[in-house]
Amino acid sequence: TINIDHHAGNKNEANYTFVDENISSTGEIIYNLASLYSYLLDKNICTLLYSAIVSDTNSFYKRVTPNTLIAASKLLEYNIDSTYIIKHTIDFDNYLKEILLDLEKKRIRRLFRNVEEYENGRN
Repeated sequence: TINIDHHAGNKNEANYTFVDENISSTGEIIYNLASLYSYLLDKNICTLLYSAIVSDTNSFYKRVTPNTLIAASKLLEYNIDSTYIIKHTIDFDNYLKEILLDLEKKRIRRLFRNVEEYENGRN
């Protein structure tokens, strides 16, 4: 097994581990490795790698280095639809935030309901 990540705290056990917290994303790390063997790259792979970079950098808002932008520009050479990827990554992130917020609201309501039931049972 291989563990590739950009989070310093990643301690998952694997036969091989490569963690570099100075790189923006796992997508950038994998691009750097795959670009050594360009025959591994095609439009589908590049779309996935670009999506990973967009997601981890919050659409190039955080943890972006010149190397991140170079990798992204090289991925664009495969005619991927960057506008679509960025728009849907942002939309999906917002969708997930809405789901989590809704779950948190339900959890809080359930907590207050349990407290009320407990208080009512004591009286």
